[in-house]
Parts: sequence; structure tokens; C-alpha cells
Amino acid sequence: MHKRAIFLSVSGLIVFFLLFRFVGTTGVLEAFLNSNLYLIGMAIAIQFVLMFIWTFRWKLVLHHLKLKITFSRLFNYLLLVNFGDVITPGPRFGAEPLISYYMQKKEKICK
Repeated sequence: MHKRAIFLSVSGLIVFFLLFRFVGTTGVLEAFLNSNLYLIGMAIAIQFVLMFIWTFRWKLVLHHLKLKITFSRLFNYLLLVNFGDVITPGPRFGAEPLISYYMQKKEKICK
């Protein structure tokens, strides 16, 4: 799993670089470098705090349903479905069905 995570991270960075290189996003990198990096860091930190809170909420729901999924595994699922939220129109439109699907398929919680 560790090698897979490294591979996916490197692949993501390559895709990110290629997007900047070929799509022609002039000024985006310049605007990013001229921005307040402290505020960008705070935004990323707040997003991770919100992800932990969201994971805790799901953990409470699953505990009530007597389903056992570890917090770290559930956090990984939620990071994945958060991407589904980003690419679908509407808030939380893509994440809720995706998290249910992954828990059903990967954890075999529904028959």
C-alpha cells in the first residue's frame, strides 16, 4: 500500500505539472507565489480539521449502526469521496452515495 501511495502522489504531481505546462494557465503560478502563504496554509489546515470532523460524524453514525470501520480507514474513504464532491455539481451531491458504495463494496457491510 505504501508503494501505491507514493506512486499515486508522484503521478498526481506529474499531472499537476503537465496541466500548468500545456493548458496555458498564465498568471496562476505567479498569483500563487505572490499570495499570502500563511493564509493558504491556514486554509489547508482548516480543510483537514473539517475532514476529521466529518470522519468523526461518520464514525458516530457507524457506531450507532454497530458497524466497525477504523477511523483511519474511514478517513481515507472520505478523502476519496471528497474528490467526488469536487467534480460533481452541487454540495455533498457526489460524496454521500460514494461513501455508501465504498463501505458496501470494500467493507462488505451490506448484503
